[in-house]
Amino acid sequence: GGREPTNLLSIYQLATGQTKEQIVSECGSMRWSEFKPKLAEAVIASLEPLQSRYNELLADPAYLDGILKEGAEKAAAVADQTVTDVKDAMGFVV
Repeated sequence: GGREPTNLLSIYQLATGQTKEQIVSECGSMRWSEFKPKLAEAVIASLEPLQSRYNELLADPAYLDGILKEGAEKAAAVADQTVTDVKDAMGFVV
């Protein structure tokens, strides 16, 4: 389709950080069947830092537990204040 090449080139541009001109120069003469594996490699490479960080976080359950506990404490404080505000607005004695 007409949008597929534009979408694929945009994804490649985001994955590589190259300009449109650089991409046209590098890939302009390629057939789509040649470009698509190159696109897949670029996307995989661009996701490597995220995968690495994800694996680091999974390897440290104590750190994750600490983040979850901190988030739960913050959420509980907000929820407690909301309940107090609602009770006050409804005229309940708090």
